[in-house]
Amino acid sequence: MKSIIAHLGTQEFPRIRVGIAPREGGAEALAKRLDAVEYVLSDFAPEEKPIIRKVYPQVADAIHCLITDGVTAAMNKHN
Repeated sequence: MKSIIAHLGTQEFPRIRVGIAPREGGAEALAKRLDAVEYVLSDFAPEEKPIIRKVYPQVADAIHCLITDGVTAAMNKHN
């Protein structure tokens, strides 16, 4: 993300984020195990991989909508 911001010269650009949720134990257990950056950048657990594969088409649709219909339409459709 830092590289993108540096190349664009701004933090003002649309982003598509795919939500994450803590694994077992909730947010408090997560905070004890990992900091947020480490958690976000960690590999998916084996049981999570089929779930994320199911999300790929939705992400592709959100990207297509963002490009063709604009930010507001993409937000309204995919949030």
